[in-house]
Amino acid sequence: MKKHSKLRRFGAIILAMAMVLTLITPSITSDAATSKTGKVTAVKVTNLPSGTLTLKKGKSKTLKVSVSTSNSKVSKKVIFKSSNTKVATVSSKGKITAKKNGTTKITVSSKVNAKKKTVITVKVGTPVTKVTLNKKNAKITQGKKLKLKATLTPKKASNKKVIWKSSNKKIAKVSSNGTVTAVKKGSATITATAADGSGKRASCKITVTAKSQKPATVNPTPVNPTPVNPTPVNPTPVAPTPVIANKLTLSDTAITIKKDEEKQLTASLEPSNVTDSSLTWSSSNTSVVQVSEAGMVRGLKKGTAVVTVRNTASGLSASCNVTIIYSAVVSSQEELDSALADGVNSLTLNISEDQDITIPSGSYSDVALSVNGNGGTITNNGNFDAIEITAPINYIENARNTLILTAPASIAISKNASASIMINLANAVKDDTVFVHNEGTISQLDIMSAGTIRLTNEKERTTPLPVNITSDNVKFVTDQPAAITANKKADLVFTGETEGTSISVDTAANTPDIFGVGYFDVISKDTDKKETISARPSAEVAKVTIIGNVQSATTDAALSDVTVTLIPEVDYKEGTTPETAVTISTDDDGDYSFSQVPGGNYYLVMTAEGYKPAIQLLSASSRYNSVYQNETMEMIPSDLEDNNTGSISGTILDASNKNAVAGLTIEIRKNKGNVLGDALQTVTANSDGSFKFDGLTGDQYTIHVIDNTDSSERYITKNMNVCLLPDDTLTNQTITVTKPIKGSGIRFVLSWGSEEDGVPSDLDSHLFGPSVNDPDGISEIFYGSKMYASGMTIFTILDVDETSYNGPETSTIVTPIDGMYYFYVYQYSENGSLTASKASVDVYSGGELLTTYNVPTSYTPDSTDTNAGDSTSSPYWWKVCSYDSRTNDITSLNELCTSVIINGKLIDTDGNGDNDAEHGYISAPTPSVSCDSDPAFQLSLSSPSINTDDYSAEFGTITNGKIALYSSTYDETDIWDHLTWDIAEGYTCAVSDDHKTLNIYDKKNVLWGIYNITVQKMITPVLDSTYDYEVNFEKKAITLNVYTSLSDENIYSLPFTVPDGSGYTCSVTNAGEDSDADADIDIYNGNGEIECTYKLYVYFQAISQINYTEPIEDYSINLDEIELYWEKSTIIADLDAATINNSLNISLYNPDLYSYTIERAKEENDDGELIDANYFFIKITEKESGNVVKRYIVYNYNNSDDDYL
Repeated sequence: MKKHSKLRRFGAIILAMAMVLTLITPSITSDAATSKTGKVTAVKVTNLPSGTLTLKKGKSKTLKVSVSTSNSKVSKKVIFKSSNTKVATVSSKGKITAKKNGTTKITVSSKVNAKKKTVITVKVGTPVTKVTLNKKNAKITQGKKLKLKATLTPKKASNKKVIWKSSNKKIAKVSSNGTVTAVKKGSATITATAADGSGKRASCKITVTAKSQKPATVNPTPVNPTPVNPTPVNPTPVAPTPVIANKLTLSDTAITIKKDEEKQLTASLEPSNVTDSSLTWSSSNTSVVQVSEAGMVRGLKKGTAVVTVRNTASGLSASCNVTIIYSAVVSSQEELDSALADGVNSLTLNISEDQDITIPSGSYSDVALSVNGNGGTITNNGNFDAIEITAPINYIENARNTLILTAPASIAISKNASASIMINLANAVKDDTVFVHNEGTISQLDIMSAGTIRLTNEKERTTPLPVNITSDNVKFVTDQPAAITANKKADLVFTGETEGTSISVDTAANTPDIFGVGYFDVISKDTDKKETISARPSAEVAKVTIIGNVQSATTDAALSDVTVTLIPEVDYKEGTTPETAVTISTDDDGDYSFSQVPGGNYYLVMTAEGYKPAIQLLSASSRYNSVYQNETMEMIPSDLEDNNTGSISGTILDASNKNAVAGLTIEIRKNKGNVLGDALQTVTANSDGSFKFDGLTGDQYTIHVIDNTDSSERYITKNMNVCLLPDDTLTNQTITVTKPIKGSGIRFVLSWGSEEDGVPSDLDSHLFGPSVNDPDGISEIFYGSKMYASGMTIFTILDVDETSYNGPETSTIVTPIDGMYYFYVYQYSENGSLTASKASVDVYSGGELLTTYNVPTSYTPDSTDTNAGDSTSSPYWWKVCSYDSRTNDITSLNELCTSVIINGKLIDTDGNGDNDAEHGYISAPTPSVSCDSDPAFQLSLSSPSINTDDYSAEFGTITNGKIALYSSTYDETDIWDHLTWDIAEGYTCAVSDDHKTLNIYDKKNVLWGIYNITVQKMITPVLDSTYDYEVNFEKKAITLNVYTSLSDENIYSLPFTVPDGSGYTCSVTNAGEDSDADADIDIYNGNGEIECTYKLYVYFQAISQINYTEPIEDYSINLDEIELYWEKSTIIADLDAATINNSLNISLYNPDLYSYTIERAKEENDDGELIDANYFFIKITEKESGNVVKRYIVYNYNNSDDDYL
């Protein structure tokens, strides 16, 4: 007992100490997850069981997150974060968006406890589209094993792992590699799910049979029973205690099966010895899902239902969400329409060679479409989950879809349609060809197997097409720019536009073989190094004929028998002639021609006895030239002494305004057309645009101009070829550059030789185009009419007109009119000739120099060419090219002629623009307006205008017109219902809702002009008839001009009044220092408030009247000038002051104060001597002081010859 007492006392002490500590110790929280009410115990992502996700670039998926807490009062908010947002981003709602190929980690953490988190791995690449098992049903004996194999589609899927799961592990269990072990008799479903989060899965139904057992053999042992005397017992009956289930588990919580497919659900109770283990099964929608008493689920039709199992004894239940999908195979239009109408989920379309099937418009985003067959044409107008093309068919896309090609096919993307295309041909070889014609948008092209992909585009792309190549033996042929990423070596063939093309490879070993025209930068990702590759000529690229002329650089004489060799650039090696070279000789006129060679990059090597070799790098393309006219090559005699003292200097000018351009980088290299390799010298353009290279040998050179400045809008790179004689000094080398052309504009920049070249001093640009008014009409811009515009739109403009050598002379199509444009050059000056002018025309669009045309060096009249004239005519015209604004096609014309004939109509012969073409600014008719119940209503109007002095290469400076309404009855709040607007037939007026603007539209609803509207209440003050005055209504100000002989001090005493009975008064007040008016006239209403103000301008006017006699027939007078109109017989040379004085009787306003005299004016001749001028003065003199207070200039005007003296 003592021992127990001591223990109790010790326990009491401990308890008391604990209570004390509780009272004096503050509450301590172990971490942020613990609060007064509970803590976060776990964070899980429920829709990614493997913790990994593979997404295709541009695709998204939203995470479903479960947060477990100790009670319901703890916050379940989470924070999402991506470790690499360049690969994939994640929103605050858990939406993951794939940005570019790569891997990132997405962390999902509790907001109240960052330590409670889960991390998933996201790969941006190729997701799984299908999972297939090698068995769909299998029977195995209890204790035996079966290996299941899962196949993933596509083969190049980024994540090839699968997750294996058994619906009932007590029946059959499955390992991580797909090995199934039969546990006991029964049925279970083994499911293989792609681990990449795509949700793609396949299943196999496993039936386990009991293993057979042999009966046991028993040898009985004899027993001698011992007799027992039983004692009678009276038992007391005991009721057994029932065992109630405490847990009910269902094998699946969600399943998806096809219509008419079955799926076994299995339920288990715990503990296993429950007294009542009976189960009841039910479906929430028996028209969709049927479930048997044993839990067998059967799909009846497309839809969803909930299957529930219950144990009545325990009251427990468990549920499974069942989705029934509808799968169909169709082979006719009728079957297709029916299946789509019935809501099919998985659709296989079999098409034969002679069939044309059209998929109707609609949203089928939950339908996977597979196309099989051989030949035939499918036109698709619906949006699907994905479309797999497994047969060589013709497919036309009119909607927006992801296309997966597993067989060679012909694909057409229509206008306004878009597609993402994956090409993964089964058992493909390089010759297997896929044709893709694009008139709409291709967002991505993934080439995942061998094959030839030919891409053609109806329209020019504004951005390069993203292309991803991940297979060997790929040949990609395109006529548009592309942004190509490759991790395998491929053949790339560019047959058209390449501006904006980019190429990147994983390693330099996979640098592609490139064919076409031009140079391509290839970046190796592993080293981040850039290599510039010269494209090889290819038979895939359209052929072109190259022509040119060779002259002596010292005499300008044509050189015959010059050996001209054309060598593909990639095969060029100095001093050798490869097998791929073509060699010809110049004729007696120094001309050469390479006929129909594949477009590409070439070395042009010219050799002749007695001359240094001349070399040019040439990119020859037929895109704008079926015949490429090369510039003249000037060869340098080899016997000239060379001390390396040559120099080249010049100026960089802006083609749009002829201003000098400073700060550009200028490089020089040997050989013409050479922009590769290290430069011999590099300089920067000075503040005046000038540059200079010194210490040069006599040779052929390329001057390369690059904009490396920090400008947000850089100049387009420009090259100029130069021939420099030994120890020569070349000056005045003008290089014109331009910034990117805005909108859909096209720019033509004409340049030609300098004065020392002996070329014509003045060449003129003439741009002919469609008319805005007449479908058969022609417009023209040239030096005499520099702009063609109408309403609010500039169509074409001559930016720069150069009249003295070099150029530039720049013409721009600002806003194209649908139709044909023709660019011509006219030789305006008589010196020199076009053939020797060294003229060239650069054609620009956007940020690209499209092509350069060189003037032909010879002229042969052609009787079949109506433009050519005859052999005695001088070819003053150079017909350069045409441009079709409807198709954006530029076509080389490149011939000399004697006149301009367009559509069989003679347009021009002498370059003076005196033709039937439209010129200048075509304005809309001026609107008019009347106001009822206001006889004093006035209107002031100035029309809209376009100023091209500071032309921005897009719209020009457009100034709105101005309409000022002056009313004596209404103000800006109540005038609008009283106005009636009118304009010429074919146009309409529309006042804006806020009454601030008036818009003018033509019959096509094209905006032709905008007027800003103001309203001014008007009470007009008046003076008596002894004063000469006028009221002007200009813009928003009302001005009143008074002509008087009063002095400045008397202005405020002018006797202004307002109409009787109006209730208004007026007074003349000081206008203030900021006003240019002499005074203000304020009009007051009956409340003494200023209603409106007039600006008063007072002008001194001494002469009130002029009476005249012969020979004067009439006169006119303004503030400072008097014009006298003489009869036709008057001899102007005989006029003198006396004649004028005798013919005039001048009345003054104040003859008591002033007098006048008439005298002939004097002027200096070329020798500085004063002589009589052909005009006179009437001087007004103040009598009292003798000061001249006014001088009128008197002009004599003779009606006989309309000449002013």
